[in-house]
Amino acid sequence: NFIHSQDASHMSMVISKFNGDFGAVHDSFSTHANQVDELCELTKDVFIDMYDKDNYFDTIEERLGATAEQPTLGDLTINDVKKSDYFFA
Repeated sequence: NFIHSQDASHMSMVISKFNGDFGAVHDSFSTHANQVDELCELTKDVFIDMYDKDNYFDTIEERLGATAEQPTLGDLTINDVKKSDYFFA
């Protein structure tokens, strides 16, 4: 449920910042062909804003008020999402 709430928050923030026509089915975003590039860029920007933390697992613990053994952090540079052709397809 937590992951679904994150996905819904991401979509909500994208919708609030997008000035074009927006369609959604579950976690899929859509718009007219002439607005796809703008929507893709905004989707990446909002994702980066949400998850640009030193350790997002700390944020999860704080929000849930619980502690758990955290997975080992990888070496993803979140801003590299901007270069991804298939981040959200």
